[in-house]
This record gives sequence, structure tokens and C-alpha cells, in this order.
Amino acid sequence: METENGTQEASTSTAMISTVGAIFALVGPTTGHIYAGKTWNPGLKWRLITLATFTVTGIFFIGAALSETDNDGTVAVLAIGVLASGLGYLGATVYEVATAPSAASEHNRRRSGTTITVAPTLGRAPGLAVVGTF
Repeated sequence: METENGTQEASTSTAMISTVGAIFALVGPTTGHIYAGKTWNPGLKWRLITLATFTVTGIFFIGAALSETDNDGTVAVLAIGVLASGLGYLGATVYEVATAPSAASEHNRRRSGTTITVAPTLGRAPGLAVVGTF
């Protein structure tokens, strides 16, 4: 139902898009590994560790930054912790995305003993060759 200024529909749509985006960001990099049967891979482990570290240091950072006491050193250390864990999460995500195709390909090779490839040939006349392994 729309309110007088028409913002309820837009905020519901934005919330749904944000939720789907967050789920995709958390699960998306792991899908190739899930397919390969290697869900619990080093990239996922590091992503979970750094996400937990980011959350905990972020909470303490916000608390220390909003505190009335003089704790500039604590805020600086926590800021470094937040930054380092965020960069660690990014690195683990890149690792997981980069290794997912090879994990899926390896799974496919193990699953089927037969591979067939079509490749171009060069010579007097161009052509195609069918190559297979059994």
C-alpha cells in the first residue's frame, strides 16, 4: 500500500533488492565450489573469519569512536582492524571467485571419464577436428 508521499513501495523494493544483493554477495562466490562438492574451501573459511573479525572490530570501533573518553589510540587500532579485515574479506572473495571455475572443471573431469573437444585445424583448407579422451 502506498503512503501519501509514495515512498513505501520504493522502500520495500529497495529493501528487497538489498536483501537479494547481500545474499548473492555472501553465497555467490561459493557456488562453483558448491557444485564441485567443495563447499568448505579455503576461500569460504577466510571469508567467514574476516567477516566475523570485521563485524566485531566494527562494533568496538563505533563504540570507541562515540565514547566520551580520550581513546584515540584505541580508535586507531580498531580502524586498522576494520580495514584489514575488510581487505582480507575482499581478497578471500577474489580467491574464491578465481578458483571456482577450475574446481567445477575438475569436478566435471572426475565425474565423466570421457571428454570430447572440437578444435579448429589449420592447413590448406580450414576445418574442424573432434578430439576425445576415454
